[in-house]
Amino acid sequence: MQWLSALAGAIAFAASAAALTVPDLTGPEWTLTAINGVALTGDRPPTIFFSRDRDAALGAVRTVVNGFSGCNRYVGSYGLNERGHIRIEIRGMTKMACDGPRMELERNFLAALGAMANFELRQDRTMSMTSGDGTTRLDFKQEAPKPAN
Repeated sequence: MQWLSALAGAIAFAASAAALTVPDLTGPEWTLTAINGVALTGDRPPTIFFSRDRDAALGAVRTVVNGFSGCNRYVGSYGLNERGHIRIEIRGMTKMACDGPRMELERNFLAALGAMANFELRQDRTMSMTSGDGTTRLDFKQEAPKPAN
């Protein structure tokens, strides 16, 4: 009888996990507002844009991330799940040189972005990402979508 109770619990857990949905990060671009709680200054902060499309040749959904890193543009892929876990992999970027502070911002942003493991979306169109060990945090805001004309 105890195994029946355990089986029922496992089925209930699986059903509740299946009901969870993966948040949708696509839409308007996200703008970085702070790294580790320190607000950014400057006229051109890093950004991130999430998109998804169907790859007809592979028959699968392709997830793409791209944006501005403080000096250069980057492109890569991402994966996320309903439990708030995220993985971002930068696959390529432009190779322009910028002044020292912009290059330092870019290095810090890209290093942090590659370490992100968790994300939290809020109703006010803000998002925080944290590293797996909790030592690094990126805060973003998203502009409201523009109405179609």
